[in-house]
Amino acid sequence: MSAIRTRTIATTPVKGTALDFPAAVQLGIGGVADNRSFHLIDERGHLPGAAVDVHPVTISSAESLAAVAEVAGADVDGRRFRMLIELEGGEPFEEEGWTGRTRRIGSARARVGDSVGRCAVITQDPDTAGADLPLLKVLRDERRARDSAARRPRLDRDSITFGVYAMVTRAGRVSVGEAIAVA
Repeated sequence: MSAIRTRTIATTPVKGTALDFPAAVQLGIGGVADNRSFHLIDERGHLPGAAVDVHPVTISSAESLAAVAEVAGADVDGRRFRMLIELEGGEPFEEEGWTGRTRRIGSARARVGDSVGRCAVITQDPDTAGADLPLLKVLRDERRARDSAARRPRLDRDSITFGVYAMVTRAGRVSVGEAIAVA
């Protein structure tokens, strides 16, 4: 099996920041520590469309995204999911099996948590904000098929998830192309 590596590092306007140099970031306990440019806020002090994640790091893989696109029968832009780190080189949804485990990502360490619950925002085109893909249904159907094929019961049949949260346990630098390993 080939090594799992970081493919992209990104934040989005919905998180309120953009990366100045998206090839590498310094992860701190609170998430991206440096390398950010901030977006303007409105007159009330709010960033339009801003949301707060449960944990400072989110992780998904290109293989998981490709599996979702296959079920959707359409190209799916990864920006819809607003993940900080996208990996490549593993199996689809492999990251979901890392819950409770610590991974070395560059010189940082992160303990993988729960799957990231999804809302209607993923149905919207990231460039136009128009709803154009029924991705909530696609994710629900994909998960049901995967659970059925594996003959495992689904504890929460209504949960629609994609990607995983992680908590930084040791600050460090993460760069595109670096291997992800068990810490």
